[in-house]
Amino acid sequence: MERSGIEEEAVIRLTSDIDSLVFRDAVSECLRGNSSPSDTLRTLGMGADLDTVRRVIDQVTHRAATISRAGDNLVRDRADELTQLFVETESGCEDGEQLVRRLEKKA
Repeated sequence: MERSGIEEEAVIRLTSDIDSLVFRDAVSECLRGNSSPSDTLRTLGMGADLDTVRRVIDQVTHRAATISRAGDNLVRDRADELTQLFVETESGCEDGEQLVRRLEKKA
């Protein structure tokens, strides 16, 4: 199987339990390498409460840790980058909009 096919399978596995289609698409684009972690968090944070964003990040992180396969390294690394940026940025934020503002200051 081609590398891109393996990565796409990994993206689907890691995002399949995200209920919101908007959130699933945003995270999928990040895991494919088409969107940066900061752009992805901006998308997730706009109009969403922080608990929802945290839950989505936690789902992806958990799935990356428990159902990843040997060929998923690049996708798993992207998930780790997204998680790390979220953890670094969300501390002290009260809502998704504050998260977005904080990300804008970092840019």
